[in-house]
Amino acid sequence: MSENGSKRFKNISANNYWSNTAKQLFADERTGQERKFKNSFDVVRKTWHSYGFFGLYRGFSVVFYGSVPKYMFRFGSYEQIKPFLVNEKGQLSGYNKMLCGLGAGISEALFAVIPQESIKVKFINDRFSDKPKYNGLIHGIREIIREKGWRGTYQGVLSTLLKQGSNQAIRFFVFESLNERFQSSHRDRPHATNDSSLQRKALIPIFGAIAGAVSVIANTPIDVLKTRMQSIEADRYDDDDQGDQSNEGGDDIPEAAFRSVTDSNTFEDEYGAKDYTRELKLRDDHAVRPLWVAPDGNIFLEKFSPLYKQAQDFLITISEPVSRPENIHQYKLTAYSLYAAVSVGLHTEEIIKYLSRLSKTDIPESIIEFIKLCTFSYGKVKLVLKHNRYFVESTFPDVIQKLIKDPVIRKCRLQRGEDNENLIAGTINTKSSFAGEGNKPKDNEQEDKNENKTKPENIPDELFNFYERMERDDDEPEDIQTLSFEVNQSEIETLQKRCIQLEYPLLAEYDFKNDTLNKDINIDLRPNAVLRPYQEKSLRKMFGNGRARSGVIVLPCGAGKSLVGVTSSCTVRKRCLVLCNSSVSVEQWRIQFKLWSTADDSIICRFTSDAKDKPIGSSILITTYSMITHTQKRSYEADQVMRWLKEQEWGLMLLDEVHTIPAKMFRRVLTIVQAHCKLGLTATLVREDDKIADLNFLIGPKLYEANWLELQKAGFIARVQCAEVWCPMQPEFYREYLAAKSMRKMLFYVMNPNKFRVCQFLIKFHEKRNDKIIVFSDNIFALINYAKKLGRPYIYGPTSQGERLQILQNFQYNPKLNTIFVSKIADTSFDLPEANVLIQVSSHGGSRRQEAQRLGRILRAKKGAVTEEYNAYFYSLVSQDTLEMQYSRKRQRFLVNQGYSYKVITTIKGMEEEDLFYSTKEEQLNLLQVVLQAQDTDGEEEKIPMMESAEIIKSSKSSQSYKRSGNISSLSGADDNIYVEFKSKKSDYKHPLFKKFRK
Repeated sequence: MSENGSKRFKNISANNYWSNTAKQLFADERTGQERKFKNSFDVVRKTWHSYGFFGLYRGFSVVFYGSVPKYMFRFGSYEQIKPFLVNEKGQLSGYNKMLCGLGAGISEALFAVIPQESIKVKFINDRFSDKPKYNGLIHGIREIIREKGWRGTYQGVLSTLLKQGSNQAIRFFVFESLNERFQSSHRDRPHATNDSSLQRKALIPIFGAIAGAVSVIANTPIDVLKTRMQSIEADRYDDDDQGDQSNEGGDDIPEAAFRSVTDSNTFEDEYGAKDYTRELKLRDDHAVRPLWVAPDGNIFLEKFSPLYKQAQDFLITISEPVSRPENIHQYKLTAYSLYAAVSVGLHTEEIIKYLSRLSKTDIPESIIEFIKLCTFSYGKVKLVLKHNRYFVESTFPDVIQKLIKDPVIRKCRLQRGEDNENLIAGTINTKSSFAGEGNKPKDNEQEDKNENKTKPENIPDELFNFYERMERDDDEPEDIQTLSFEVNQSEIETLQKRCIQLEYPLLAEYDFKNDTLNKDINIDLRPNAVLRPYQEKSLRKMFGNGRARSGVIVLPCGAGKSLVGVTSSCTVRKRCLVLCNSSVSVEQWRIQFKLWSTADDSIICRFTSDAKDKPIGSSILITTYSMITHTQKRSYEADQVMRWLKEQEWGLMLLDEVHTIPAKMFRRVLTIVQAHCKLGLTATLVREDDKIADLNFLIGPKLYEANWLELQKAGFIARVQCAEVWCPMQPEFYREYLAAKSMRKMLFYVMNPNKFRVCQFLIKFHEKRNDKIIVFSDNIFALINYAKKLGRPYIYGPTSQGERLQILQNFQYNPKLNTIFVSKIADTSFDLPEANVLIQVSSHGGSRRQEAQRLGRILRAKKGAVTEEYNAYFYSLVSQDTLEMQYSRKRQRFLVNQGYSYKVITTIKGMEEEDLFYSTKEEQLNLLQVVLQAQDTDGEEEKIPMMESAEIIKSSKSSQSYKRSGNISSLSGADDNIYVEFKSKKSDYKHPLFKKFRK
């Protein structure tokens, strides 16, 4: 490198990196839908305010290390090209100056800028995302290459070449021209050599600034284009609460699944209200028809209609329930709901015909087109396992012909030949059959028959006969002709991906009756296992044609999901794998199998960190998701069980609380365990990250969803009174709350003395009634302080399995223990039928799912309770004028849509007369001191991995070791003690009576 190039290289400085970061954020932000920054200076100001001065240097290491090769190639290549283009006098013409700069820019781009810029953009986007996934430069580069290969470091090649080449061509042309002009003007003045040399040194930075400004102005459009091509979309870093950071799985979902109904022709007034009167006309007999079908896919059902029951069953099959209050229910047609309808046997023409008969108006054309579009290919092709061989089966000959003509599918066939060769004609019967079917009291059976035969008043015969025919079509068996061809088992994954690309996703069905390779297990339902009507309906959807369909069944907490799972296992009668999210849930499933079926401990195997039964001879394995997907070192016993588990061919996989499983976690389960049929069970098919739709294609469509309020009125679940109790903030606490950082705000509104007093009063009140009370707190600092102050046991993450079971058993059977405190680990799978009061002290933001799951802890039907009265109580304690009130509104959305209402309680009569803690000013200020001395981490919620951390086996020496989060003080038992050092100026002695509380 020449001396001139060396001087230029020495001018490299890291101080310009903040402007690069600001430019990146501003350019990326403008590609989105919402502008957060007004201009580049606003980017710098807000970044400085949010992340501090060093926030402008995020991703600095990438740029710093990348600058070395970048400037090396730029100036080095310029100096190497220059000798080939100079004239006899050693000067460059204007054209050659630009040519040299172009060559330097291309060289710099190919060997330094493109990979460095690609990585830099990824790093800056990652650092400013909510959950960065790169731990450093080396780790980030390794992850980028692992995910995308070397191609991931070469994004926007053409635009970068154009930008860098033109940029350096203009920059070197301007700089060299100004420098040459200055030298030529001083060439004829020999006595001014020293002065001109000093002037030249002073003017070189100015020449550089002018050259840089001109090149930037000329290349800004290209630079923006380059940045957008290299940038990673924000949703690449979208994360759910389980750590699923990948966006993989797009190949598993057909394009039609992303479609939605459009009503672009609908007239809107100046206020945005939609007027459907111009395109929808009421029928003459609209009063007897229960549905309103809007062009945007919303369907409204009249609860008071005489045909409500039949209409509701149909809508549950074809649409998603949105809101189901007392009088009017709202449903929504979606691609997933129509896919589920077709998967259980409904055809396109039937859906349109049934919907037209039910509607008060003619069906809008947009709805008809959407139904045809979504059901054209869904459910028409099935992957069936029978006689231990895989077959692609369909009742539509034209679809089979289209598939066998595809070259990829043709290679997957076991016997290849002409298109029509080796096609197998068959017949299937739609009769449903499952264990325990019809096993219900005779009086209920007769009542159902009388109800079905009774004709509602004012209903035309034609309409009523249509409903009878529709119900008869569902109940009566029918023989259907099919065509199928056999496929190679090793090509199943290729076949599934190709069918999705062809918009014919395969629906998995298991012909368990003809599976002769896997032996039947010795299990049957006990006589006391009486199925309720809604449980029978859900099982009919699963075993509708004598085969086992994979899918999800949604039932409220306490409505008997476990019995549905046990019944499905008794129906399939093959090896069954049950996956739960905690070891407590494993024990409860074991009890449920022994309660409802003839299974005993000889065929039931538990696989948790605390219990590792010998799997030899077992037919039912109950374990947790984390035990299956754990990737680190295992104990010897765990390795043996995992080896046995992988060798088995499972007939049925039961997935408890299936809504908690992210796609990445479940894919890992599928790679480890081979199961012919998958049944997901949940009460809340919602996720705050909207990734619940992944389950439709990873497991199967939603087979059935029950109505919460109807089950409550029928007495199948408890009648719950939901109440939101407003707790005024204590003045000193509110002052500190307003001044606190966002991380610590939770501490002040959770530890609000008035909230504590309300909690204590409610506990006293309900304990006098001999009620069983559960108090929930996501914040561990509050959980421990509340429980210890009130002298009640508590359960949270580090609590051992033995201690948990001991507390729960005492809560259930010991009349002296009526109240326990629990953290979020009890949100799901804690079966406590005796509990009838729940008090929520703190929660997880605005999570709808958590609110519904916690309500489910007290939803189990109460013995001997009067149906017309409330027999369970749900209290949500909220500190007034804080963020907690905003979160509370969001949390209630799901339950309100299910028909529940919240009673707002602002004052509680008789509370002032009770002897409660923190009633005096002195007690409240002492509590404030404790809160102020708490660490910032105490203001956070309990952090639990995908499932419980206690499930993770870290040691190969002990099978009962588990990971427990804590600090050094925990080792000495100093969890309750506080040691703080303050460095301050020495002050005069003051009596403790006059000490000032920190403001």
